[in-house]
Amino acid sequence: MTQNEGQFVNDSFESTGTKIIQYTIIYVLASFAWMLVSDQLAHLTILNPLTNPWASTLEGLFFVSVTGMVLYLLMHRLAASVHDFEKSYKIVFDHASDSIFLADASGNILDANEKAEELLGSWRSEILQMKMPEFLYPWLSDGAQTNVDEMKTGKPILAERSFIRKDGKKLVLESSLRRLPDGRVLAIVRDVTEKRRAEEELRREEQKRRQLERQLMQTQKIESLGSLASGIAHDFNNILNIIGANAALLPQRATDPTKLSKSVSDISAASDRGAFLVKQLLTFARESGTVLESVDLNQIVHEIVTMVKETFPKNIVVLENLQPNLPRIVGDRIGLHLAILNLCVNARDAMPQGGELVLTTLICEPDKTQVLLQHRTEKRLVEVSVADTGIGMSAKTREALLDPFSAGEPEIADTSFGLSLVHSIVQTHQGLFDIKSEPERGNTFSVYLPTVEKDKKSSTKSTEELPLLLDGTETILIIEDEEMLAEIVRFALESRGYKVFCAHDGEEGLKVFSENHVEIAAVITDQGLPKMEGTEIIRRVKKINPGTKVVLASGFIDAKARAEMLEAGADAFMQKPYSPANVLKIVRKVINEKS
Repeated sequence: MTQNEGQFVNDSFESTGTKIIQYTIIYVLASFAWMLVSDQLAHLTILNPLTNPWASTLEGLFFVSVTGMVLYLLMHRLAASVHDFEKSYKIVFDHASDSIFLADASGNILDANEKAEELLGSWRSEILQMKMPEFLYPWLSDGAQTNVDEMKTGKPILAERSFIRKDGKKLVLESSLRRLPDGRVLAIVRDVTEKRRAEEELRREEQKRRQLERQLMQTQKIESLGSLASGIAHDFNNILNIIGANAALLPQRATDPTKLSKSVSDISAASDRGAFLVKQLLTFARESGTVLESVDLNQIVHEIVTMVKETFPKNIVVLENLQPNLPRIVGDRIGLHLAILNLCVNARDAMPQGGELVLTTLICEPDKTQVLLQHRTEKRLVEVSVADTGIGMSAKTREALLDPFSAGEPEIADTSFGLSLVHSIVQTHQGLFDIKSEPERGNTFSVYLPTVEKDKKSSTKSTEELPLLLDGTETILIIEDEEMLAEIVRFALESRGYKVFCAHDGEEGLKVFSENHVEIAAVITDQGLPKMEGTEIIRRVKKINPGTKVVLASGFIDAKARAEMLEAGADAFMQKPYSPANVLKIVRKVINEKS
């Protein structure tokens, strides 16, 4: 029943009630008036008790006649009003936009309107032979006692049930039930089948949109890496030149400890530099869902600055201006990394002749925060800005920039897709995105993100861990197909007192373990091995001896693979490339841990 229909019934009922009160008052006033007038008429001979012994009787008859006539007229008017009300109510009942049922306490249907006939696909005579279906009586199913108690208080109960009509059509019905004072139940029912179907379709479309967004993000990652390819190759050539040149000089410098130490130090530094770059590329390129965690924006910006310094043209000066003690945010590290790197790539493309690229982090001033947030509840924002001294943009370009399918201006084609993705990532983080630019005056892209309240517990200084002793006497099995790497790990472990077995493929490693599983305390295995992968080795090792610790090493472990390895029984992971010191720490740590 619509609001207007309900209001009409209420108005009719109130009007009838008002008339009853009015007629009662009129009757009382008329009786009182007669009592006053009858005394004034006493001087008439016919009504004078002194001259006519029947005066009192006549007076009574006259009173009854007059008041009876008045009462008849009033009752006639009242009956007409009640009839009008019933007629109006019936019109509203039969022509209401919702289906209406009236049932007794046992569920027998006493009345139903025309919409109910249409809803159930049955004639009213058929409906009156039915009991109220279960979808209208929720106390017949789950939550029975709670629903019964609520109904007794007169509160309406909302229920949604599936229903199959006699013609086989499936419906989803939403009903509102209320117990009337006389114990009967009034049910107003609405067909929400199409509404629920539309909601489900919207949900599926939203899933498709998110999937497409993930695919677009992954595509943009690859495109971003492609745009950095020449710089990455250049940087790796430099790293290889440093390592190769110093390695060639080692025999000549063997007699000079100072120069020998310098060459070894340069090789180690170049190796660390290459490892960091590989780690950043793998982290950035991996396909993963959104993972929200506490994030230090200064760390992300510093990592990006390090990467672009290595990969951007040398005629672009890269600077960072990071505010100390920047509040942390809750965000997706990979998504934020992608967004800021895209802004840097756009800045690079805007400076074909070189220039200055500045990445800045800061806490927004309260006044600026209030203007940006307006009616939102966040109290504080941090800003990450990427500014360049490039060619800038026109107002038209700026307006079209966030459309991933813009094709109007040539300068939009190369940047719109990336910036629309940046905008999407910022929105996912409940943030704001702003662009300031003028032709020939450079661009400034600003990202504003809400902070998280500082946890007082986390601010307290934790007790420092005791230094880990790296020496040991346990037996370790190394399964690594790269022989030189296996020998380095063997040397590192044996130099600290460990006994070491080596194997160069999965089958050989499993054979060695089977023969020596009683004494082997830990296994270090590569994931990508000939004949058997590391994950399968973990399962078989744990089956033979569940107490053996297994450390899995790989150059790239995504979230899905990590979950599979944990399920298989991996105790720790090592990211390649790793240092001998890192191997010693992880091995000692997993052996010390209780099973």
